This record gives sequence, C-alpha cells and structure tokens, in this order.
Amino acid sequence: MENDLQKQAAMAIGTLQSEVDDLKVELAFYKRASALAFKLNNGGSVAVEDIPEAIEGFSKKTEEELSVIEKAAELSSKAGQPLTFGRLSDDPQANGMSPEDIFIQNALLDEY
Repeated sequence: MENDLQKQAAMAIGTLQSEVDDLKVELAFYKRASALAFKLNNGGSVAVEDIPEAIEGFSKKTEEELSVIEKAAELSSKAGQPLTFGRLSDDPQANGMSPEDIFIQNALLDEY
C-alpha cells in the first residue's frame, strides 16, 4: 500500500513539475510581450493608456510573430522612427482598384 502511495505521489509531482515548466514558459513569453509594449511606449509607438491592450495583443502572438515585431521595433528605433502598424483600408482605390473597376463592381452589386 505504501508503494502505491509513493507511485501516486511521484506521478503527482511529475504532473505538477510539468505544469510549473509550462507556466515558466508562459511567464517568460508574457515578460517579453510586456517589455516590448513598454519599449514601444518609450519610442512613442504605443500610448500609455494602450499599454495593457498592447501587452494582451502581444501575448496572443506566436513566438515567431513576437520575434518579428521585436525585430521591427529594434530596426525602427535604430532608424530613429517610431514603429507604426499598418492597417488595411476600406477605400477601394487605396486597394488598387481603378474608378472603372469600382463602377463595374458597384453595378454588379446593384444587380444582385
């Protein structure tokens, strides 16, 4: 019976150690995301009130995505420029459509 108890304790310890290791990885990633958000704040790319949102957004990124953003921040700071994040435009002309294409698209949409 004591042997069974030792086996159960060993399994529990192994499971807990695995959970601790996973949490350490998550914490290290969160620290990187936080450091990046504060670095961008210091560079003028993220407003103070947007830091929590930035940390949350960076925390949801993959390891590769976070590395790319960190590298972009590093390069922009070396260039003396604040890092800016682009966004897609809702304006069809900004997406490369000519006025004729816009007219045709609107005409087709009106028919259906």
